[in-house]
Amino acid sequence: MGFMIQLIGLFLLITSALAAQPLTRNERNRAISELHATRKLLQDAVAGLKVKQLNFKPNEKSWSIAEIVEHLAVVEDGLFATYQQVAGGAAVAGAKSAFKDEDYLKVIRSRDQKVQAPESMAPKKTFPSTPKALEAFNQRRLRNIDFLDKTRDEDLRRKILSGQNIDAYQIFLLLAAHAERHVGQINELKSNARYPRS
Repeated sequence: MGFMIQLIGLFLLITSALAAQPLTRNERNRAISELHATRKLLQDAVAGLKVKQLNFKPNEKSWSIAEIVEHLAVVEDGLFATYQQVAGGAAVAGAKSAFKDEDYLKVIRSRDQKVQAPESMAPKKTFPSTPKALEAFNQRRLRNIDFLDKTRDEDLRRKILSGQNIDAYQIFLLLAAHAERHVGQINELKSNARYPRS
């Protein structure tokens, strides 16, 4: 009987060690750094572009730079709303993301596999101009950074986004990596042979 109690105790110790731990200050700082860095990447990628450069499309299926910026502004709100839904739920003991942070960032950043955006996140000329879309993106990104810096919810690692198998914290990593992925798309457009140079 004593052996069984010891065995159960050992099992509980191992499983609790494997389960997700509370969010650390280093994790907050990492995500905040990624969010700031990718915000600057986008600003630098579109700085000084003229209207015809922003609207250039190599074919009808491609998005223009203007459409990419609009999409990023819309996603910044959409993913934060998703975060709020997940974070509003109860933490689950033993819950853990299916992905390590570095692996997840690598997958999202990569342009090797094309992904179709959901219709709700597709560009629809929501903003009167690209500067206005960029302004909205910046405001929303700074709000998200401020929220992550100040939230008292330490259980973001124990709240899992259903169907995606990522935790609530990783939604902020997704925001950063998604922006970086689209900056890559912007750079691909700018390197197109038919892209207007002035």
